[in-house]
Amino acid sequence: MDFKNWRQIAFLLCIIGCIGYVVLTAIAMFFYGGGSEMDPNSPGFSLAKNYLGDLVRTVSHSGKDNTISRIIAGTASILFSIFLILALIASFHFFSEPSKTLEKIGGVLGICFGILFATTFMLLIIFYYNYYLALFTYIFLLFTWIFYLIAFYLNKELPRILTYLTIIALAILLIGVQFYFLPYEGLGIISQKVIWYTIFAYFALISYIMMKQLES
Repeated sequence: MDFKNWRQIAFLLCIIGCIGYVVLTAIAMFFYGGGSEMDPNSPGFSLAKNYLGDLVRTVSHSGKDNTISRIIAGTASILFSIFLILALIASFHFFSEPSKTLEKIGGVLGICFGILFATTFMLLIIFYYNYYLALFTYIFLLFTWIFYLIAFYLNKELPRILTYLTIIALAILLIGVQFYFLPYEGLGIISQKVIWYTIFAYFALISYIMMKQLES
């Protein structure tokens, strides 16, 4: 693949950041000290019991040191955020009025989401997992996708798949967030994974499509 401008590189980095986050956090789970808020004595990291934010705790719920997991997961979140921000800036190239203004608003909100994504994981070290802190991050993501949805729909030059992917991502986000308000905490924990992995899949696919658009 011949990279002729920085935008192609930015989209490729975003894809790497998305895949890299999943891989690195999977490795971080292996080094997690064990325990969860519901069960401090549970061994290792459980997808059904632990929030992803547990990976960046200085001390795991079991009381064991969590330095290795914290460094790996923290690095993954920071790299993803940086690469996402670069891709969002690169995407400004594809739009013309009236969708350009909407996309820029969505892009700015997305940049705020990217910054929050990294800083939220760092704040979790202090505040531990907090529903409202996570929901605040989701709000920025929600409005990012809403503005992107309208911009993609109005821009007839871009593939319709971008609109459909954004609709699916929005639906998963809106449905998944509802589980945070249910009394059974386990559903909220599982829904967090579904939402975050949807985020990585969405931005990786969008970046790939945008990168292909630059090649055409």
